[in-house]
Amino acid sequence: MKKLLLFILLSSFLTTVWAGNIEITKEPTIDLLSLGYDNVTTIEMSISWENSWRDEHNWDAVYVFLKYKRSTDISWSHVLLRDNFHVLSSGYTYYPAKDPAGARDKSTGLFIYRSKKGEGNSTVSLKLAWMFSNNGLTRDDFLNGMTIEASAIEMVYIPKGPFRPGDQFSKYCFQKPYRQIRPEWDLITPETQIHLGS
Repeated sequence: MKKLLLFILLSSFLTTVWAGNIEITKEPTIDLLSLGYDNVTTIEMSISWENSWRDEHNWDAVYVFLKYKRSTDISWSHVLLRDNFHVLSSGYTYYPAKDPAGARDKSTGLFIYRSKKGEGNSTVSLKLAWMFSNNGLTRDDFLNGMTIEASAIEMVYIPKGPFRPGDQFSKYCFQKPYRQIRPEWDLITPETQIHLGS
């Protein structure tokens, strides 16, 4: 019995894991000489992640957000990016995390993803447009010292609407010939109630 338990325990560590390994490969920088009097600047940085993919309906993405702290600040604040005018490496696009109240150019981050079907490792250079006056900042705040940090979180886009949890043939579907799903659970809608347990 002990050998069987040890075998089960050891074999559980042999499972394949598809991790994103997201990395900020170039820390965010601002060219102080390019700070305009129009209260707009560009933040340059790069990110990379493994196992990026996009099919006809779904895709993975990386949510990128930035925080800043002036030399006189105690706490960090969100960089409020513009809704548009960002430049990314070819083959990638973005969707802004817009302000829920509808204010323009106050996006708290961007969802970065492939613009076409494909898969593999991704490396993306970003030039992010920041209207820093929306954060209540001036050119002098940058000249007096400011730190900017970036973070990234792996995400997956799943479109709204009913879906089927499996077709019995896809590699990672829930329904298999040896693991059937009840017919009333085969099409999941917002009204579907799935009862777990007894």
